[in-house]
Amino acid sequence: MTGPARAARMPAKQRRSEIIEAATTCFAERGFAGTSTASVAALAVVNEALIFRHFGSKRALYIECVDEAWASMRARCSELFDDEPEAGHWRMPGRAFLELVRERPDVARMWMRGLVETTGTPEIDEHLAERMREVHAFVTDACRRSAAAGGLEADRDPSTEAWTIIAMGLLGASLGTRGLVEPAAFDAVLASHRTWLTGSSD
Repeated sequence: MTGPARAARMPAKQRRSEIIEAATTCFAERGFAGTSTASVAALAVVNEALIFRHFGSKRALYIECVDEAWASMRARCSELFDDEPEAGHWRMPGRAFLELVRERPDVARMWMRGLVETTGTPEIDEHLAERMREVHAFVTDACRRSAAAGGLEADRDPSTEAWTIIAMGLLGASLGTRGLVEPAAFDAVLASHRTWLTGSSD
């Protein structure tokens, strides 16, 4: 069953989730400007009017996609933090993001496009900037915990290193989603940074 009949029988929460998933794929492939709500509706197999009923506008839908991706990342990091001594917390955001690249590459691609392409819509561009400030603060806190637990070299600045870790994640995303970096080269970069940050190659 397709179209409005299928949408009518689907629980609202699941319907909303499927629209977000379809929109994320479209935004990853074509960016904000190149994506229409009609294309999202076609991929989600729903009536286009349903998108506006749930989200109000394409702009609000895009922001929802970004926020859902960040919420998923935070949740996964929390799981990893629980299983890792604080000395190793600095590694967990990067690990979570690389998992995302493998398991949900469209989410990673959407983030990458959002960081390098301005949409021309101030509300969206500022929202993306604010989310990146939150990401940086989150990774900085992980680095500070690791530093306090003796997991980082004493003279490494957590805030500075957080930006480096974020950049590494984006480099890994380019490897995983576009093939711009050879795996061996990326592994060598990670190993070099790990030695710099911790004083150990382990």
